[in-house]
Amino acid sequence: MVRMRFKRLTVQCYSGYRGDERPVSFVYEDKTYEIIEIVDRWVEGSLETEKPFVYYFRVLTTMDEFFILRMDPAGGDWHILIG
Repeated sequence: MVRMRFKRLTVQCYSGYRGDERPVSFVYEDKTYEIIEIVDRWVEGSLETEKPFVYYFRVLTTMDEFFILRMDPAGGDWHILIG
């Protein structure tokens, strides 16, 4: 089984009626990436299990690069999927 590795990062979000609804830019390795499209989004976790909800976003940046970002709503922490 392959385990995904994530690294913490700073994300700027669009805050609508639900607070931090979606990412609009992020800083990774001292470089700022502007998000032009959220290609996909999904949620893992359940109210019925011990596993808390985690939100995932597959994003396309202005540099034509794709990234997967993860947000933990309980703590508000953001992470990026790395290699």
